[in-house]
Amino acid sequence: MISDALYVTLRVPDPSALTALAALRLMGPKAPVRLERGRVWWVSGDPGAFESSQGVWFNPNKERGLRWNAAGGFGERRERERWVFVRDRSGSPEAGALRSMRERGLPEPLGLLSATVWRLQAPEGVSPDEAAQAASVVRSAFQGLLVNRHSQAHRVGPAPASLTELEQVLSELKREAS
Repeated sequence: MISDALYVTLRVPDPSALTALAALRLMGPKAPVRLERGRVWWVSGDPGAFESSQGVWFNPNKERGLRWNAAGGFGERRERERWVFVRDRSGSPEAGALRSMRERGLPEPLGLLSATVWRLQAPEGVSPDEAAQAASVVRSAFQGLLVNRHSQAHRVGPAPASLTELEQVLSELKREAS
């Protein structure tokens, strides 16, 4: 089965990511030195899904999409980086994309998965896993910010190395959020 993936971010600095980074810096030396928010889409079945459905996945006027490439994933891999995948327990991010595809008369993909992704870079001297865990799940006023464990499912780890790995992470996240 053919699969592909797309990583979508804002063209301008993301106010949510900038605000979250400023708040996380208050937690002390484990705070990330860089934080970026995006949405990742994984699709299977239609090899041209991203080309044939312009406007379904992102608004090209305000966002940019990076296609998966086998050599480097979504492009730049940063040292000391971890990805925090987040999915709400209510609703389905895929529903809007599928509805938009139907309205445009486009074929539906065989498989479709999505999640919000926070990419964070740990400071020198702090384990990337430790920094990601400290920044992700809200535990107290001084720990966590990116994930509300009561209303969201999440996974923390390095950037996916393959489309199969990305599909596995997103599938597990979807099951946990259901």
